[in-house]
Amino acid sequence: MQNTSLEITTGTGDTLMTIIDFRESKEHQWNNLGVNITLEKAVQAHLSTVNNPHTKRAKRADLKQFSVYLNNQGISSLGDLGKLIQPELKLLCEKFLDDLGSSRATLQRKRATIKVWFDFLHFNFPKLITFAPRLDSERHRLTRNKGVTKALTLEEWFKLKQALKKATRNPRLLVLCQSALLLGGRRINEMLEMKWTDVDFQNGVVVVRPSKKGSNETTHFLPMTAQLKSILIEYRESLREIDENGKVFPVRQQSVDQSLKRYGEKSGLGKISFHTFRATFVTWANERGDSQSQILNASLHASSQQVRYYDRSSGLKINSITKMGTV
Repeated sequence: MQNTSLEITTGTGDTLMTIIDFRESKEHQWNNLGVNITLEKAVQAHLSTVNNPHTKRAKRADLKQFSVYLNNQGISSLGDLGKLIQPELKLLCEKFLDDLGSSRATLQRKRATIKVWFDFLHFNFPKLITFAPRLDSERHRLTRNKGVTKALTLEEWFKLKQALKKATRNPRLLVLCQSALLLGGRRINEMLEMKWTDVDFQNGVVVVRPSKKGSNETTHFLPMTAQLKSILIEYRESLREIDENGKVFPVRQQSVDQSLKRYGEKSGLGKISFHTFRATFVTWANERGDSQSQILNASLHASSQQVRYYDRSSGLKINSITKMGTV
């Protein structure tokens, strides 16, 4: 029977090795090299694959904390990590999480970060890191937040708006929230990454780059309403210095989240987050009777199913059934 295995040859036609031999040899060299890779370098390699700067910052802090813990246990390289069997690694990870004494939400975030890191290592060094630890005990199992993002009524928005006007420590906060609402309920990361070069006052357009980037990383151009244009011009004139290539809102996400939570409670509106404005925009648009296409063009959601998730209008939705007429 004729041997059909592919072979790699030199320019003169001399056979070097089969494809299978080549792959095994390459993988062998790769994994031997991986043995001496420090945990710090492994973390840096993983972080290089993360695009979102805020996510990267959180992951870096979590993985640095985990790496220090592993180093204290005598584990400083991927070679040391690869020697552990699954029960040992699982016990080690769970002890790290337990010793933190953090809230359940924080523990779940750190647990997810650790799992994704191990998935990355297993994918790149499958013979060295042969598995990702299963942190599936009750206290470490990842559970989705089943809470519903609040949508404000117009009356509640004006109430919050009055409270934000008094935020003298953070005068940008009201402009930030108004801009997000007037731009289709933009996500916090999209607003904080926005630069002055993205704001085209002459043509009435704002450039938005969605923070949730999948296979579609399209840059979107959203219309600037007359109100938004007025707000941004007034805000721009209030600034002492303007870097044309700088960010429109140079504030930290954590500061925004904490301020909104505080002012929401002071206003008697309960828990308010930046995502509240996303749910608010979608709900108001549905109540006006805007088409799903119009809402998608504004919110930049990937599907109408996601739009329905944020809709807090009445249970009976506006749809084509009401336009059927007599049949």
